[in-house]
Amino acid sequence: GVALKGCAAKMMREFGVRCDAVSVARHYGELIDGFVVDEQDRALVAEVCALGLECVAAPTVMRCDTDRDALGRTVLHFGEQLTVRPRANHGVAAAAASVNLR
Repeated sequence: GVALKGCAAKMMREFGVRCDAVSVARHYGELIDGFVVDEQDRALVAEVCALGLECVAAPTVMRCDTDRDALGRTVLHFGEQLTVRPRANHGVAAAAASVNLR
């Protein structure tokens, strides 16, 4: 799909990063367990899954309250079905784990 607004696509191109859902999923892959792509990017679902993430395609463009409700329900249902992947402690969690509280 094409970015509808914002500067992320422009910045990704300037950094030489492929501007698509797979690149975004790869960037956040260590932090997330699942990824939602727009239905126009349905062909990318298998590539996102190959990164070790669960992925679902859904209509993400919200033009009215019905669209917002449908996407919200899809994302919540998807989130309930996700398998949480084990991962190494990173960032704040790693820093908090290293603090010796007495």
